[in-house]
Amino acid sequence: MLTRAGQAHAAFEAFPRGGLADIAPAGGGILVLAPHPDDESLGCGGLIALAARAGRMCTLALLTDGDASHTGSVEWP
Repeated sequence: MLTRAGQAHAAFEAFPRGGLADIAPAGGGILVLAPHPDDESLGCGGLIALAARAGRMCTLALLTDGDASHTGSVEWP
């Protein structure tokens, strides 16, 4: 679904914002689950950097079997 820029901006402005403390209590770490390598960086890179800078433990789990990575490739079957 395509939205107009104004609608997208309004939706962004209405999105609740918080800090690291809202996601992980003091002393707590974060767990990022990603279905594909690089999704953790693209989707949560800022959060990971913020948590690491705050000295929080950051655990990343990439959950993929790689099956759809190179569909139809002779070189990477």
